[in-house]
Amino acid sequence: MDKKELVNKFVDTGCLLSPELVYALENENSENILGFLEALKKKEEKPLVLTTRFFFEIRKDQPTPKDFTPKDANEPTLKESIPEKSSSLISEKIKLAKLRVEPEKPKIKELPKHSGLQEQPEIKKVNNVKILYSYNAESKKTSVNDFTNYFRTRYLKLRDMLSSHPKLENLISINKISNQKDEFSMIGMVQERRITKNGNVFVVLEDLTGTARIIVSKRNKELFDKAENLAQDEVIGIKGRASNQFVFANEIIQTDFYGKEKVCGGEGYALFTSDLHVGSNKFLEKEFTNFIRWLNLETNGKHKEIAKKCKYLFIAGDIVDGIGIYPNQEKELIIKDVREQYNEAAYLLSQIRSDIKIIMIPGNHDATRQAVPQPVFDERYAFSLYKIKNVLNLSNPSYINIGSNENFKGYDILLYHGYSLNYFANNIRSLINRGYKNPNLLQTYLLKRRHLAPTHGSTPYLPLEDDPLLIEKIPDVFVTADLHKLAVSYSNNVALIASSCWQNRTSFQIKVGHEPEPCKVPALDLKTNSIKILDFS
Repeated sequence: MDKKELVNKFVDTGCLLSPELVYALENENSENILGFLEALKKKEEKPLVLTTRFFFEIRKDQPTPKDFTPKDANEPTLKESIPEKSSSLISEKIKLAKLRVEPEKPKIKELPKHSGLQEQPEIKKVNNVKILYSYNAESKKTSVNDFTNYFRTRYLKLRDMLSSHPKLENLISINKISNQKDEFSMIGMVQERRITKNGNVFVVLEDLTGTARIIVSKRNKELFDKAENLAQDEVIGIKGRASNQFVFANEIIQTDFYGKEKVCGGEGYALFTSDLHVGSNKFLEKEFTNFIRWLNLETNGKHKEIAKKCKYLFIAGDIVDGIGIYPNQEKELIIKDVREQYNEAAYLLSQIRSDIKIIMIPGNHDATRQAVPQPVFDERYAFSLYKIKNVLNLSNPSYINIGSNENFKGYDILLYHGYSLNYFANNIRSLINRGYKNPNLLQTYLLKRRHLAPTHGSTPYLPLEDDPLLIEKIPDVFVTADLHKLAVSYSNNVALIASSCWQNRTSFQIKVGHEPEPCKVPALDLKTNSIKILDFS
């Protein structure tokens, strides 16, 4: 019986097979497999993931069990196929039943309910990780009014951030421009931006009272460059003079960001990675396994002190490669069932030592909705991730605090997978041909606009009343992924980390111009706020 047929028969019973049981049953005759299925159906309580241990328990209950002998006499028996000890995590993947995943306990670990700072302002603490924001609200029907309110609320919050700027003197609403003879200021949302026939920048600005047509002269190069790189739908301030039906801008004032200077914290390290893409034939399993062995202090490589003191491992999305994400993806998959992809990912992650807290968010390849905020992984497909005791699954984006103690407030970390980064890398003049090579430029661009996806259309999104993509509180560490390109820097006291990946370059990445830099892991020293790059390539 082939693997696909075998798995489907057990899916019909509401169960999945562990890797070691699949290996054994593939070589078993159909009669014994059918007997196992019949006995399984009679069980009132059965685990979600079937293991060899559960198989032997069922065999004990059967009155006349047949010998479990593979067709090929040279093949190992079921017991022989499970080594008691294994030094290689790659070649011997059949010890899943001995891991911390606890496959005999089918109950899914419940995560704390978080519906956002607006609805649930109190801070939740899970194993020394304070969850400041993680989306977990119920879905509801969306109407046109929801989008209107979404942009209105965003505009009002960003307007409040800008209104106290010292350069915005004589601040008025757009409907009062015609009465102004002197220089004035206004705040609005960019509705349109384009270059005119004369080579100037033309901007349409909108507030709650109307629209204004702004001209930025090409003669003022600094102001022209700023105007040319405005994002549609970002909120800005304009200082200028009115003439006929236009406003000639003298200054453009934008939101900005300034992080707090960090003092020395406690001992320990936080590691950052993403984009495992388990299930892809480009997944760098050997290198990722070496990373796990290093974390578990099983190697004599460099930076062993960092591995010893590692307290947190962040994985910023795309745990698996998924199904049907890009054209012809199926040609590059070695695991073509998303549940099996998550089972394989859980197998790998469950081997990381239990004192390291693993914090994960989904990405656009993961089994959850594409619109942000993305909820936690869908338990129907990724249930195996919820069985690992030291894993905390959060939404995309999420905002958390780690490393706090009596004398130190800890690090506020903003996690965002970063699908919108692609839009700005391809549509903002100053970022074209630069953003993919240095994602920190893209991160800075978003932070300056205090929003993770300021332009409508830059990413699928849900128009919530309280916009979770708005960056109201500046983080100490801003983490993105998706581009598979490592970049680390500091800007205005904020550590910018663009995560690496564990996947070789795919055909789709070649087409869009992505140049991955895999197997590199930034390690944040919680005591000194310094970052080291670890290379496992």
